[in-house]
Amino acid sequence: MKLRNPPIVEAWIEFHLEASAQETTWKGQAIDEFFALLIPEFSSRENIFFQRLTIEKQTPAGLPVEGKIEGKLNRVRAFDSERRRCVQVGENVLVFNAIRHDSDYMGFTRMCGEAMRRLDQYSRIFRPQFVRAAALHYMDVVKLPFNQAEPLKLEEHFTLGVQLPQQPQLPLNRLRLEVSIPIGADSSQGDQLALAFGTEPPEAGTNEYRFRLDWHATCAKVDTLDEEVLKRRLQAVHGFTVDFFRRCFTKKTWSLFGPEKEEA
Repeated sequence: MKLRNPPIVEAWIEFHLEASAQETTWKGQAIDEFFALLIPEFSSRENIFFQRLTIEKQTPAGLPVEGKIEGKLNRVRAFDSERRRCVQVGENVLVFNAIRHDSDYMGFTRMCGEAMRRLDQYSRIFRPQFVRAAALHYMDVVKLPFNQAEPLKLEEHFTLGVQLPQQPQLPLNRLRLEVSIPIGADSSQGDQLALAFGTEPPEAGTNEYRFRLDWHATCAKVDTLDEEVLKRRLQAVHGFTVDFFRRCFTKKTWSLFGPEKEEA
């Protein structure tokens, strides 16, 4: 499937890993060693901390007057120079992000290949036992024109959603829908596709509806570091997600994405 104007904003692949059995590796030295492997491609490094506030003393009215803040390193990430790609690590988590820039998006095959390279580098430093689960994420934003005189009819654009009463036709202010379905014939394997579908506030200076679709396809019970197995599992959930994505739109909205015929 090739689209000249796909609605994709960002995509990422993440791996949840079983920690090393020998030692704790989520520490400064290992983190520094890992990100040193990414230089010079990913040189813009950022640390993200989780902060916890503990209230130790309060006024009679319940206002805090004494306490302490504890910080814990939650994620470390690094971007390339154009901030189109990002590598993130957390405790037993590795994420590779591909961010769309104008019409440029690397596509699943390249994204998967790069995620595998980062997993190999991660494994050399953090020495996990195996990948417990892997996930593929897509974030799409579909923009539709706003017309005050003619309220939007969801069923003209999407095959999922809520059909509002026609008499009177009311303007749409907000929508939020979440669904989760099994992937594949063997539902006991645990692979699932979760979709969150809803409205977003319009951008400043625009007159349009914005609908956001967040896709989360999970490969469960992976339990391996074998690259070929991981690729096959990710390819399977990707194929399912792409097919479901196509069937979520009417012909009217699908045409906005500029579909091109595939060569035989």
